[in-house]
Amino acid sequence: MSSSLLHFPPFRLDPSNERLWRETLEIPLRPKTFAVLRYLVEHPEQLVTKEELMDAVWAETVVGEDALTGCIRDLRKVLGDEAKRPQYIETVHRRGFRFIAPVAAAAAPVSSSEFQVPSQEEERQTAKAEQTETETEKTPPPDGGLRTPDSGLSPVGSLDEAQRNPGEKSETETRISLRSIRATEPESESHTAQPLDDSSGQTLDLRP
Repeated sequence: MSSSLLHFPPFRLDPSNERLWRETLEIPLRPKTFAVLRYLVEHPEQLVTKEELMDAVWAETVVGEDALTGCIRDLRKVLGDEAKRPQYIETVHRRGFRFIAPVAAAAAPVSSSEFQVPSQEEERQTAKAEQTETETEKTPPPDGGLRTPDSGLSPVGSLDEAQRNPGEKSETETRISLRSIRATEPESESHTAQPLDDSSGQTLDLRP
């Protein structure tokens, strides 16, 4: 129960952080005064003797009842309580005290620094970033990094090869050059037209 918030409207007690609140207003208390209130609130509707209270709050200190009486007086002032018509702390004559207000325990809220629910704007930005990342992964690299479907060779690779061997010709270019040379060579002497003699003794020149 001590790890939970203790509500007795309009007050709430935070045992873990040793704080007392009246709605949204924090009420400062001295450590011993807070300890007395905490012990009483954690034992609602029970008679708590003076000896029990003093042992719980001043376990290693020797004090008189005046210290306890002073803490009860401060608590009644803070709570707006009256000894004759109590709403929170009831005095049991010559015996002790009883906390008579209804107490409800509730889990302490999670600190905003530990957990934050993302806003709709943050969710939209996150979804947009994820979509952009997915589209980037699906986008192909530049044309220079693709292999052409016809030749299966990378254009970049062909260009690099030509740049590395600028003085060398390809085998196809060499064959084309040889065919051009052969086509332009004059016919051999064996095919040159020769003058022929006819039966009349005249020489016929068949050359063009």
